Formats: sequence, structure tokens, C-alpha cells
Amino acid sequence: MKRLLFAILLLTVSASAETFTIGAGSYDCASSRISSTATTTNYGTEVYLRIYDDNTATGRFRSLIKWDELKDSLYGVSVTSCSLFVDFYAYGSATLQYGIYGILAYWLEDSVTWNNRRDGVAWTTAGCQSAGNDRTTDIYDTHTGASDTTDDGWYAFDITTLAQTWDGTDTANCQGMLISVVQNTGLYTNFDFTSDDNATTARRPKIKVIYSAATAEGITRTAHSISGAGEAHSIRGAREGHGP
Repeated sequence: MKRLLFAILLLTVSASAETFTIGAGSYDCASSRISSTATTTNYGTEVYLRIYDDNTATGRFRSLIKWDELKDSLYGVSVTSCSLFVDFYAYGSATLQYGIYGILAYWLEDSVTWNNRRDGVAWTTAGCQSAGNDRTTDIYDTHTGASDTTDDGWYAFDITTLAQTWDGTDTANCQGMLISVVQNTGLYTNFDFTSDDNATTARRPKIKVIYSAATAEGITRTAHSISGAGEAHSIRGAREGHGP
């Protein structure tokens, strides 16, 4: 009985909550915007990203954000909470609802456009529009805000459910987030927010993850662990060797 109890204790798996934050000057994201009126233009070096809808079939801006580092850091862990923070300033003339989709197709910051997700490779539907191929069907969080200064500042999107599709043992689908208009009730509105190229590093997008790293017999199951906000000790391969 004592031996059996000892064996059970050795096999007991415990989970400890850990938190890390990346971005805002430390392991910054890749980001760009895409435009339906400039379908072959890449905006990967712009200091601001944009969400825009002129309430017609032609005037659209959408923005893409991802951290390739998450493919390593979420391997073998269980995400319990995840939030995306973007620093907005807004202007326009309508109330706009905008939300977060998950991106499903591999894309590159320096070549993504409305037509193509990378050089020579088109989106299934232009504008990262094809549900189930380019982006998720699900919208993971939304904001609705009047286009005035009351909505300036940091916006937090709860993307826990999306991040839980990236964690565990298969993180190849960690292609980031599409921020897009969900509903426009007026003539036009655009929301701009800072990109990873903004000169003020503290205003760049950031992501906060709370996760559990299970351990057994003192050996962590986490292949690439991170501890401490902004420390990111074992993050590796930033924008290197990820994707096809």
C-alpha cells in the first residue's frame, strides 16, 4: 500500500499559474493593415494601423497582428486567460462595432496586402475574408465605440478562447488576429491604433497570457517556458523559421 501511494504521488500532475506579457517594446509583434482601395499596397512599416468602413462595398481597412514567439511559448501549456491590448485614437462620424477574428493562413508583415497574404500567394478571398480558410468564422471579442475622444487609449480584447486554439502541442495555427469592422451604423468611421513600428515603444500592441504549466515528477511539460512580465526568457525564433 505504501509503495502504491508513493507511485501515485510521483504521478500526480500539478499546475501552477504563470503570466507573461510581450510587446510594447519587448518582443514586438508583426503588424500591418490592408486596404480594399489599395489592393496591392503593403503597409508593414506604417506607424499606425487602421480599421475603416465607409459603409459601402469598396471602402475597407483591416489590420493584422501576430507574435511568432507565441508558437514556442504556448507549446505544451494550457492558457487560462489571454488579452490583446492596442492603443487607439479614433475619429470619424459614426458608431462602429469592431472585433477580433483569428487568422488561419500564414502571412508576412513585409508583403501582406488586400490581395495577397505574402508575395505571390493570394488569400482564399481577398481581404482575409474567407471564413475557415483565411480567418475564423467566430468573432472572439468586440468593442462598440463612438468616434470621439471618449474612446481614446488602451483597448483590451479578451481573446482567451482564441489563444486556447493555439496552446498545447500544435501551435502551427498561431497566425495572429484580424481586427475588422463587424457593423457600421453610419456613413464612415475609422479607428487608428499604434503599430509595432511606432516610435513610442510603450504604445505598441502587447499581449498578456496567463497559463498553467503542468509538471510531473518535477519535470515541466512545457517545451518553451516564459516567466515574468516582459522577461520572456525562452522565447526564440522571432519571425524566423515559422510557417511554410
